[in-house]
Amino acid sequence: MGERLSLHELLDDLREGRIDDADIPAVLRCFADGFLTEADEDIEDLVLHNSPEVRAAALEVLAIRWRIADYRPLCEYVLRYDINAHVRATAARALGALLARTRDKGALRQLLETLRDPDEDRVVRYAAYLAALEVAGAAPKDGVKERFNLRRDVDWKLVNDLLAETGEVLRCLRCGAPLIRPGDGPAWCLDCTVEVMELNRATAENGRSTVLGRD
Repeated sequence: MGERLSLHELLDDLREGRIDDADIPAVLRCFADGFLTEADEDIEDLVLHNSPEVRAAALEVLAIRWRIADYRPLCEYVLRYDINAHVRATAARALGALLARTRDKGALRQLLETLRDPDEDRVVRYAAYLAALEVAGAAPKDGVKERFNLRRDVDWKLVNDLLAETGEVLRCLRCGAPLIRPGDGPAWCLDCTVEVMELNRATAENGRSTVLGRD
């Protein structure tokens, strides 16, 4: 009971603005540990907070810790529009947590689009890749990496299979042209076939797709 009262006192302090911004993430994690779900709307408001650390902590509690499915649209919005890479990465992780093993086509489409975006931050792309694997019910082929390399650590064949499953048109990450995929073989870009063929020779031993991401 004492713990519950303490959490409610913290919630009152949060609502009255008596908690410093730097302390809010820790307070939110206390709410998560104590499963104070009545604070969900207050936490939702913090997804628009000026501090990226607060925004990320709010998403972590609502979608990753508590897995409240109603916050899926919010996670999708944050992944697309938040200006901070760490917050966008948290939103990707949140989608993976909310939709784990569902093979949800909409989630896979957005996550794989993020992975394939050459202008996106590498941290966000890796988070999107791991989240897509979680949604697909798969696991990283060599475990989670501290230093992520798009060429080496992404199973591009699986990515292409998942994109095809969502009905997306596969496009070359180098020139943007549509890809062709004969049978069960790799996808090929007609506009840079020679380069792709050379890459194919270099990567064939590892069984990786010839459709490579940018480093």
